Amino acid sequence: MKRGIVLGLVLVVALIGVMPVFANGQKDDGKIKVVLITMDSINEHWIKVRAGAEDKAKELGNINLIFNAPPGKVDAPIQVQMVEDAITQQAKIIMLAPLSADALVPVIEKAHKAGIKVVLVDSGATTDAYDAFLATDNGAAARTAANTLANLIGGKG
Repeated sequence: MKRGIVLGLVLVVALIGVMPVFANGQKDDGKIKVVLITMDSINEHWIKVRAGAEDKAKELGNINLIFNAPPGKVDAPIQVQMVEDAITQQAKIIMLAPLSADALVPVIEKAHKAGIKVVLVDSGATTDAYDAFLATDNGAAARTAANTLANLIGGKG
């Protein structure tokens, strides 16, 4: 679990680090408006992602980070509305962990068409209308976990 959290934090640092590149010099009140929309706000992973994003935004100083998440991982329609809100708020970058690979496609494409940089986090969507996709290589993580477990039990069992 700790390894997953560390990977999540590395992901956030990478995300925030590329934000100024995606912003193309467009700023709101001197700061780049970035909306981070995760799958929920109660899962330990997403809590760490939010904390990492906030820390990096504070460190950079030129990021206005807005965090949003539905109350549960089954609320794709609420997440759709959150992306719509980010478009209306004229975000420069939307970082999104889609709850549904299909349900979020229309708003992802709408944001992209509006010139908003879209970064998918952890989960993909069935569209090519995004600028970056950052996620853990789950296959590599599973192999590492299996190898670690095998080593811990002496390769037997």
